[in-house]
Amino acid sequence: MCARHSSTTLKGISGFLLKDLMKLVLSQEITKENYDDYIDEWKKSKEVLIPSTLNQSYGDFCAFTKKEQSLDLKDAISGRVPNETYFLVEANGYIIGAVNLRYEMTEVLLKKGGHISFGIRPSMRNKGYAFIMLKLAFNIMRPKGMTKILMTCVRGNKSCQGTMKKVGAKLENSYEIDDYVIDRYWVNL
Repeated sequence: MCARHSSTTLKGISGFLLKDLMKLVLSQEITKENYDDYIDEWKKSKEVLIPSTLNQSYGDFCAFTKKEQSLDLKDAISGRVPNETYFLVEANGYIIGAVNLRYEMTEVLLKKGGHISFGIRPSMRNKGYAFIMLKLAFNIMRPKGMTKILMTCVRGNKSCQGTMKKVGAKLENSYEIDDYVIDRYWVNL
């Protein structure tokens, strides 16, 4: 176990703890088998894997975990900011989704990307997991001094827009980039 914050739980619906059902964990706490299963489902769906940090080492679990351990380092030349990727997992380790948390912003991230990028595996969508994952992510970001979080999405992604509104995000503005419109939302923690 590393010294970084490794998991978080959320007091849930009807007063029970979601702790026994699901939590956010870092890559060191997932198995290669569960990771491969998660990635395989995205591949079969032929969708772009989100968050994009997973695209960089798409099918190589060892490369991904090694890369994740170096992501808290800032690299102004490459535009890298301190960040962590967490996985929303069930008690048995089954991966429901992933969220990348960025603790600083660049000009590029202020336009597209923001502080948080998240994705739910295709078979688990429209079940409220994105809402739970974002609430858990906020619990990680608050103690790091984050008080206002930027999230962006492509206009027309109704599921993403709905989730962001459900967690209290407010649309600030929109702009066109690469033939599509990006909506920028802010949420106060």
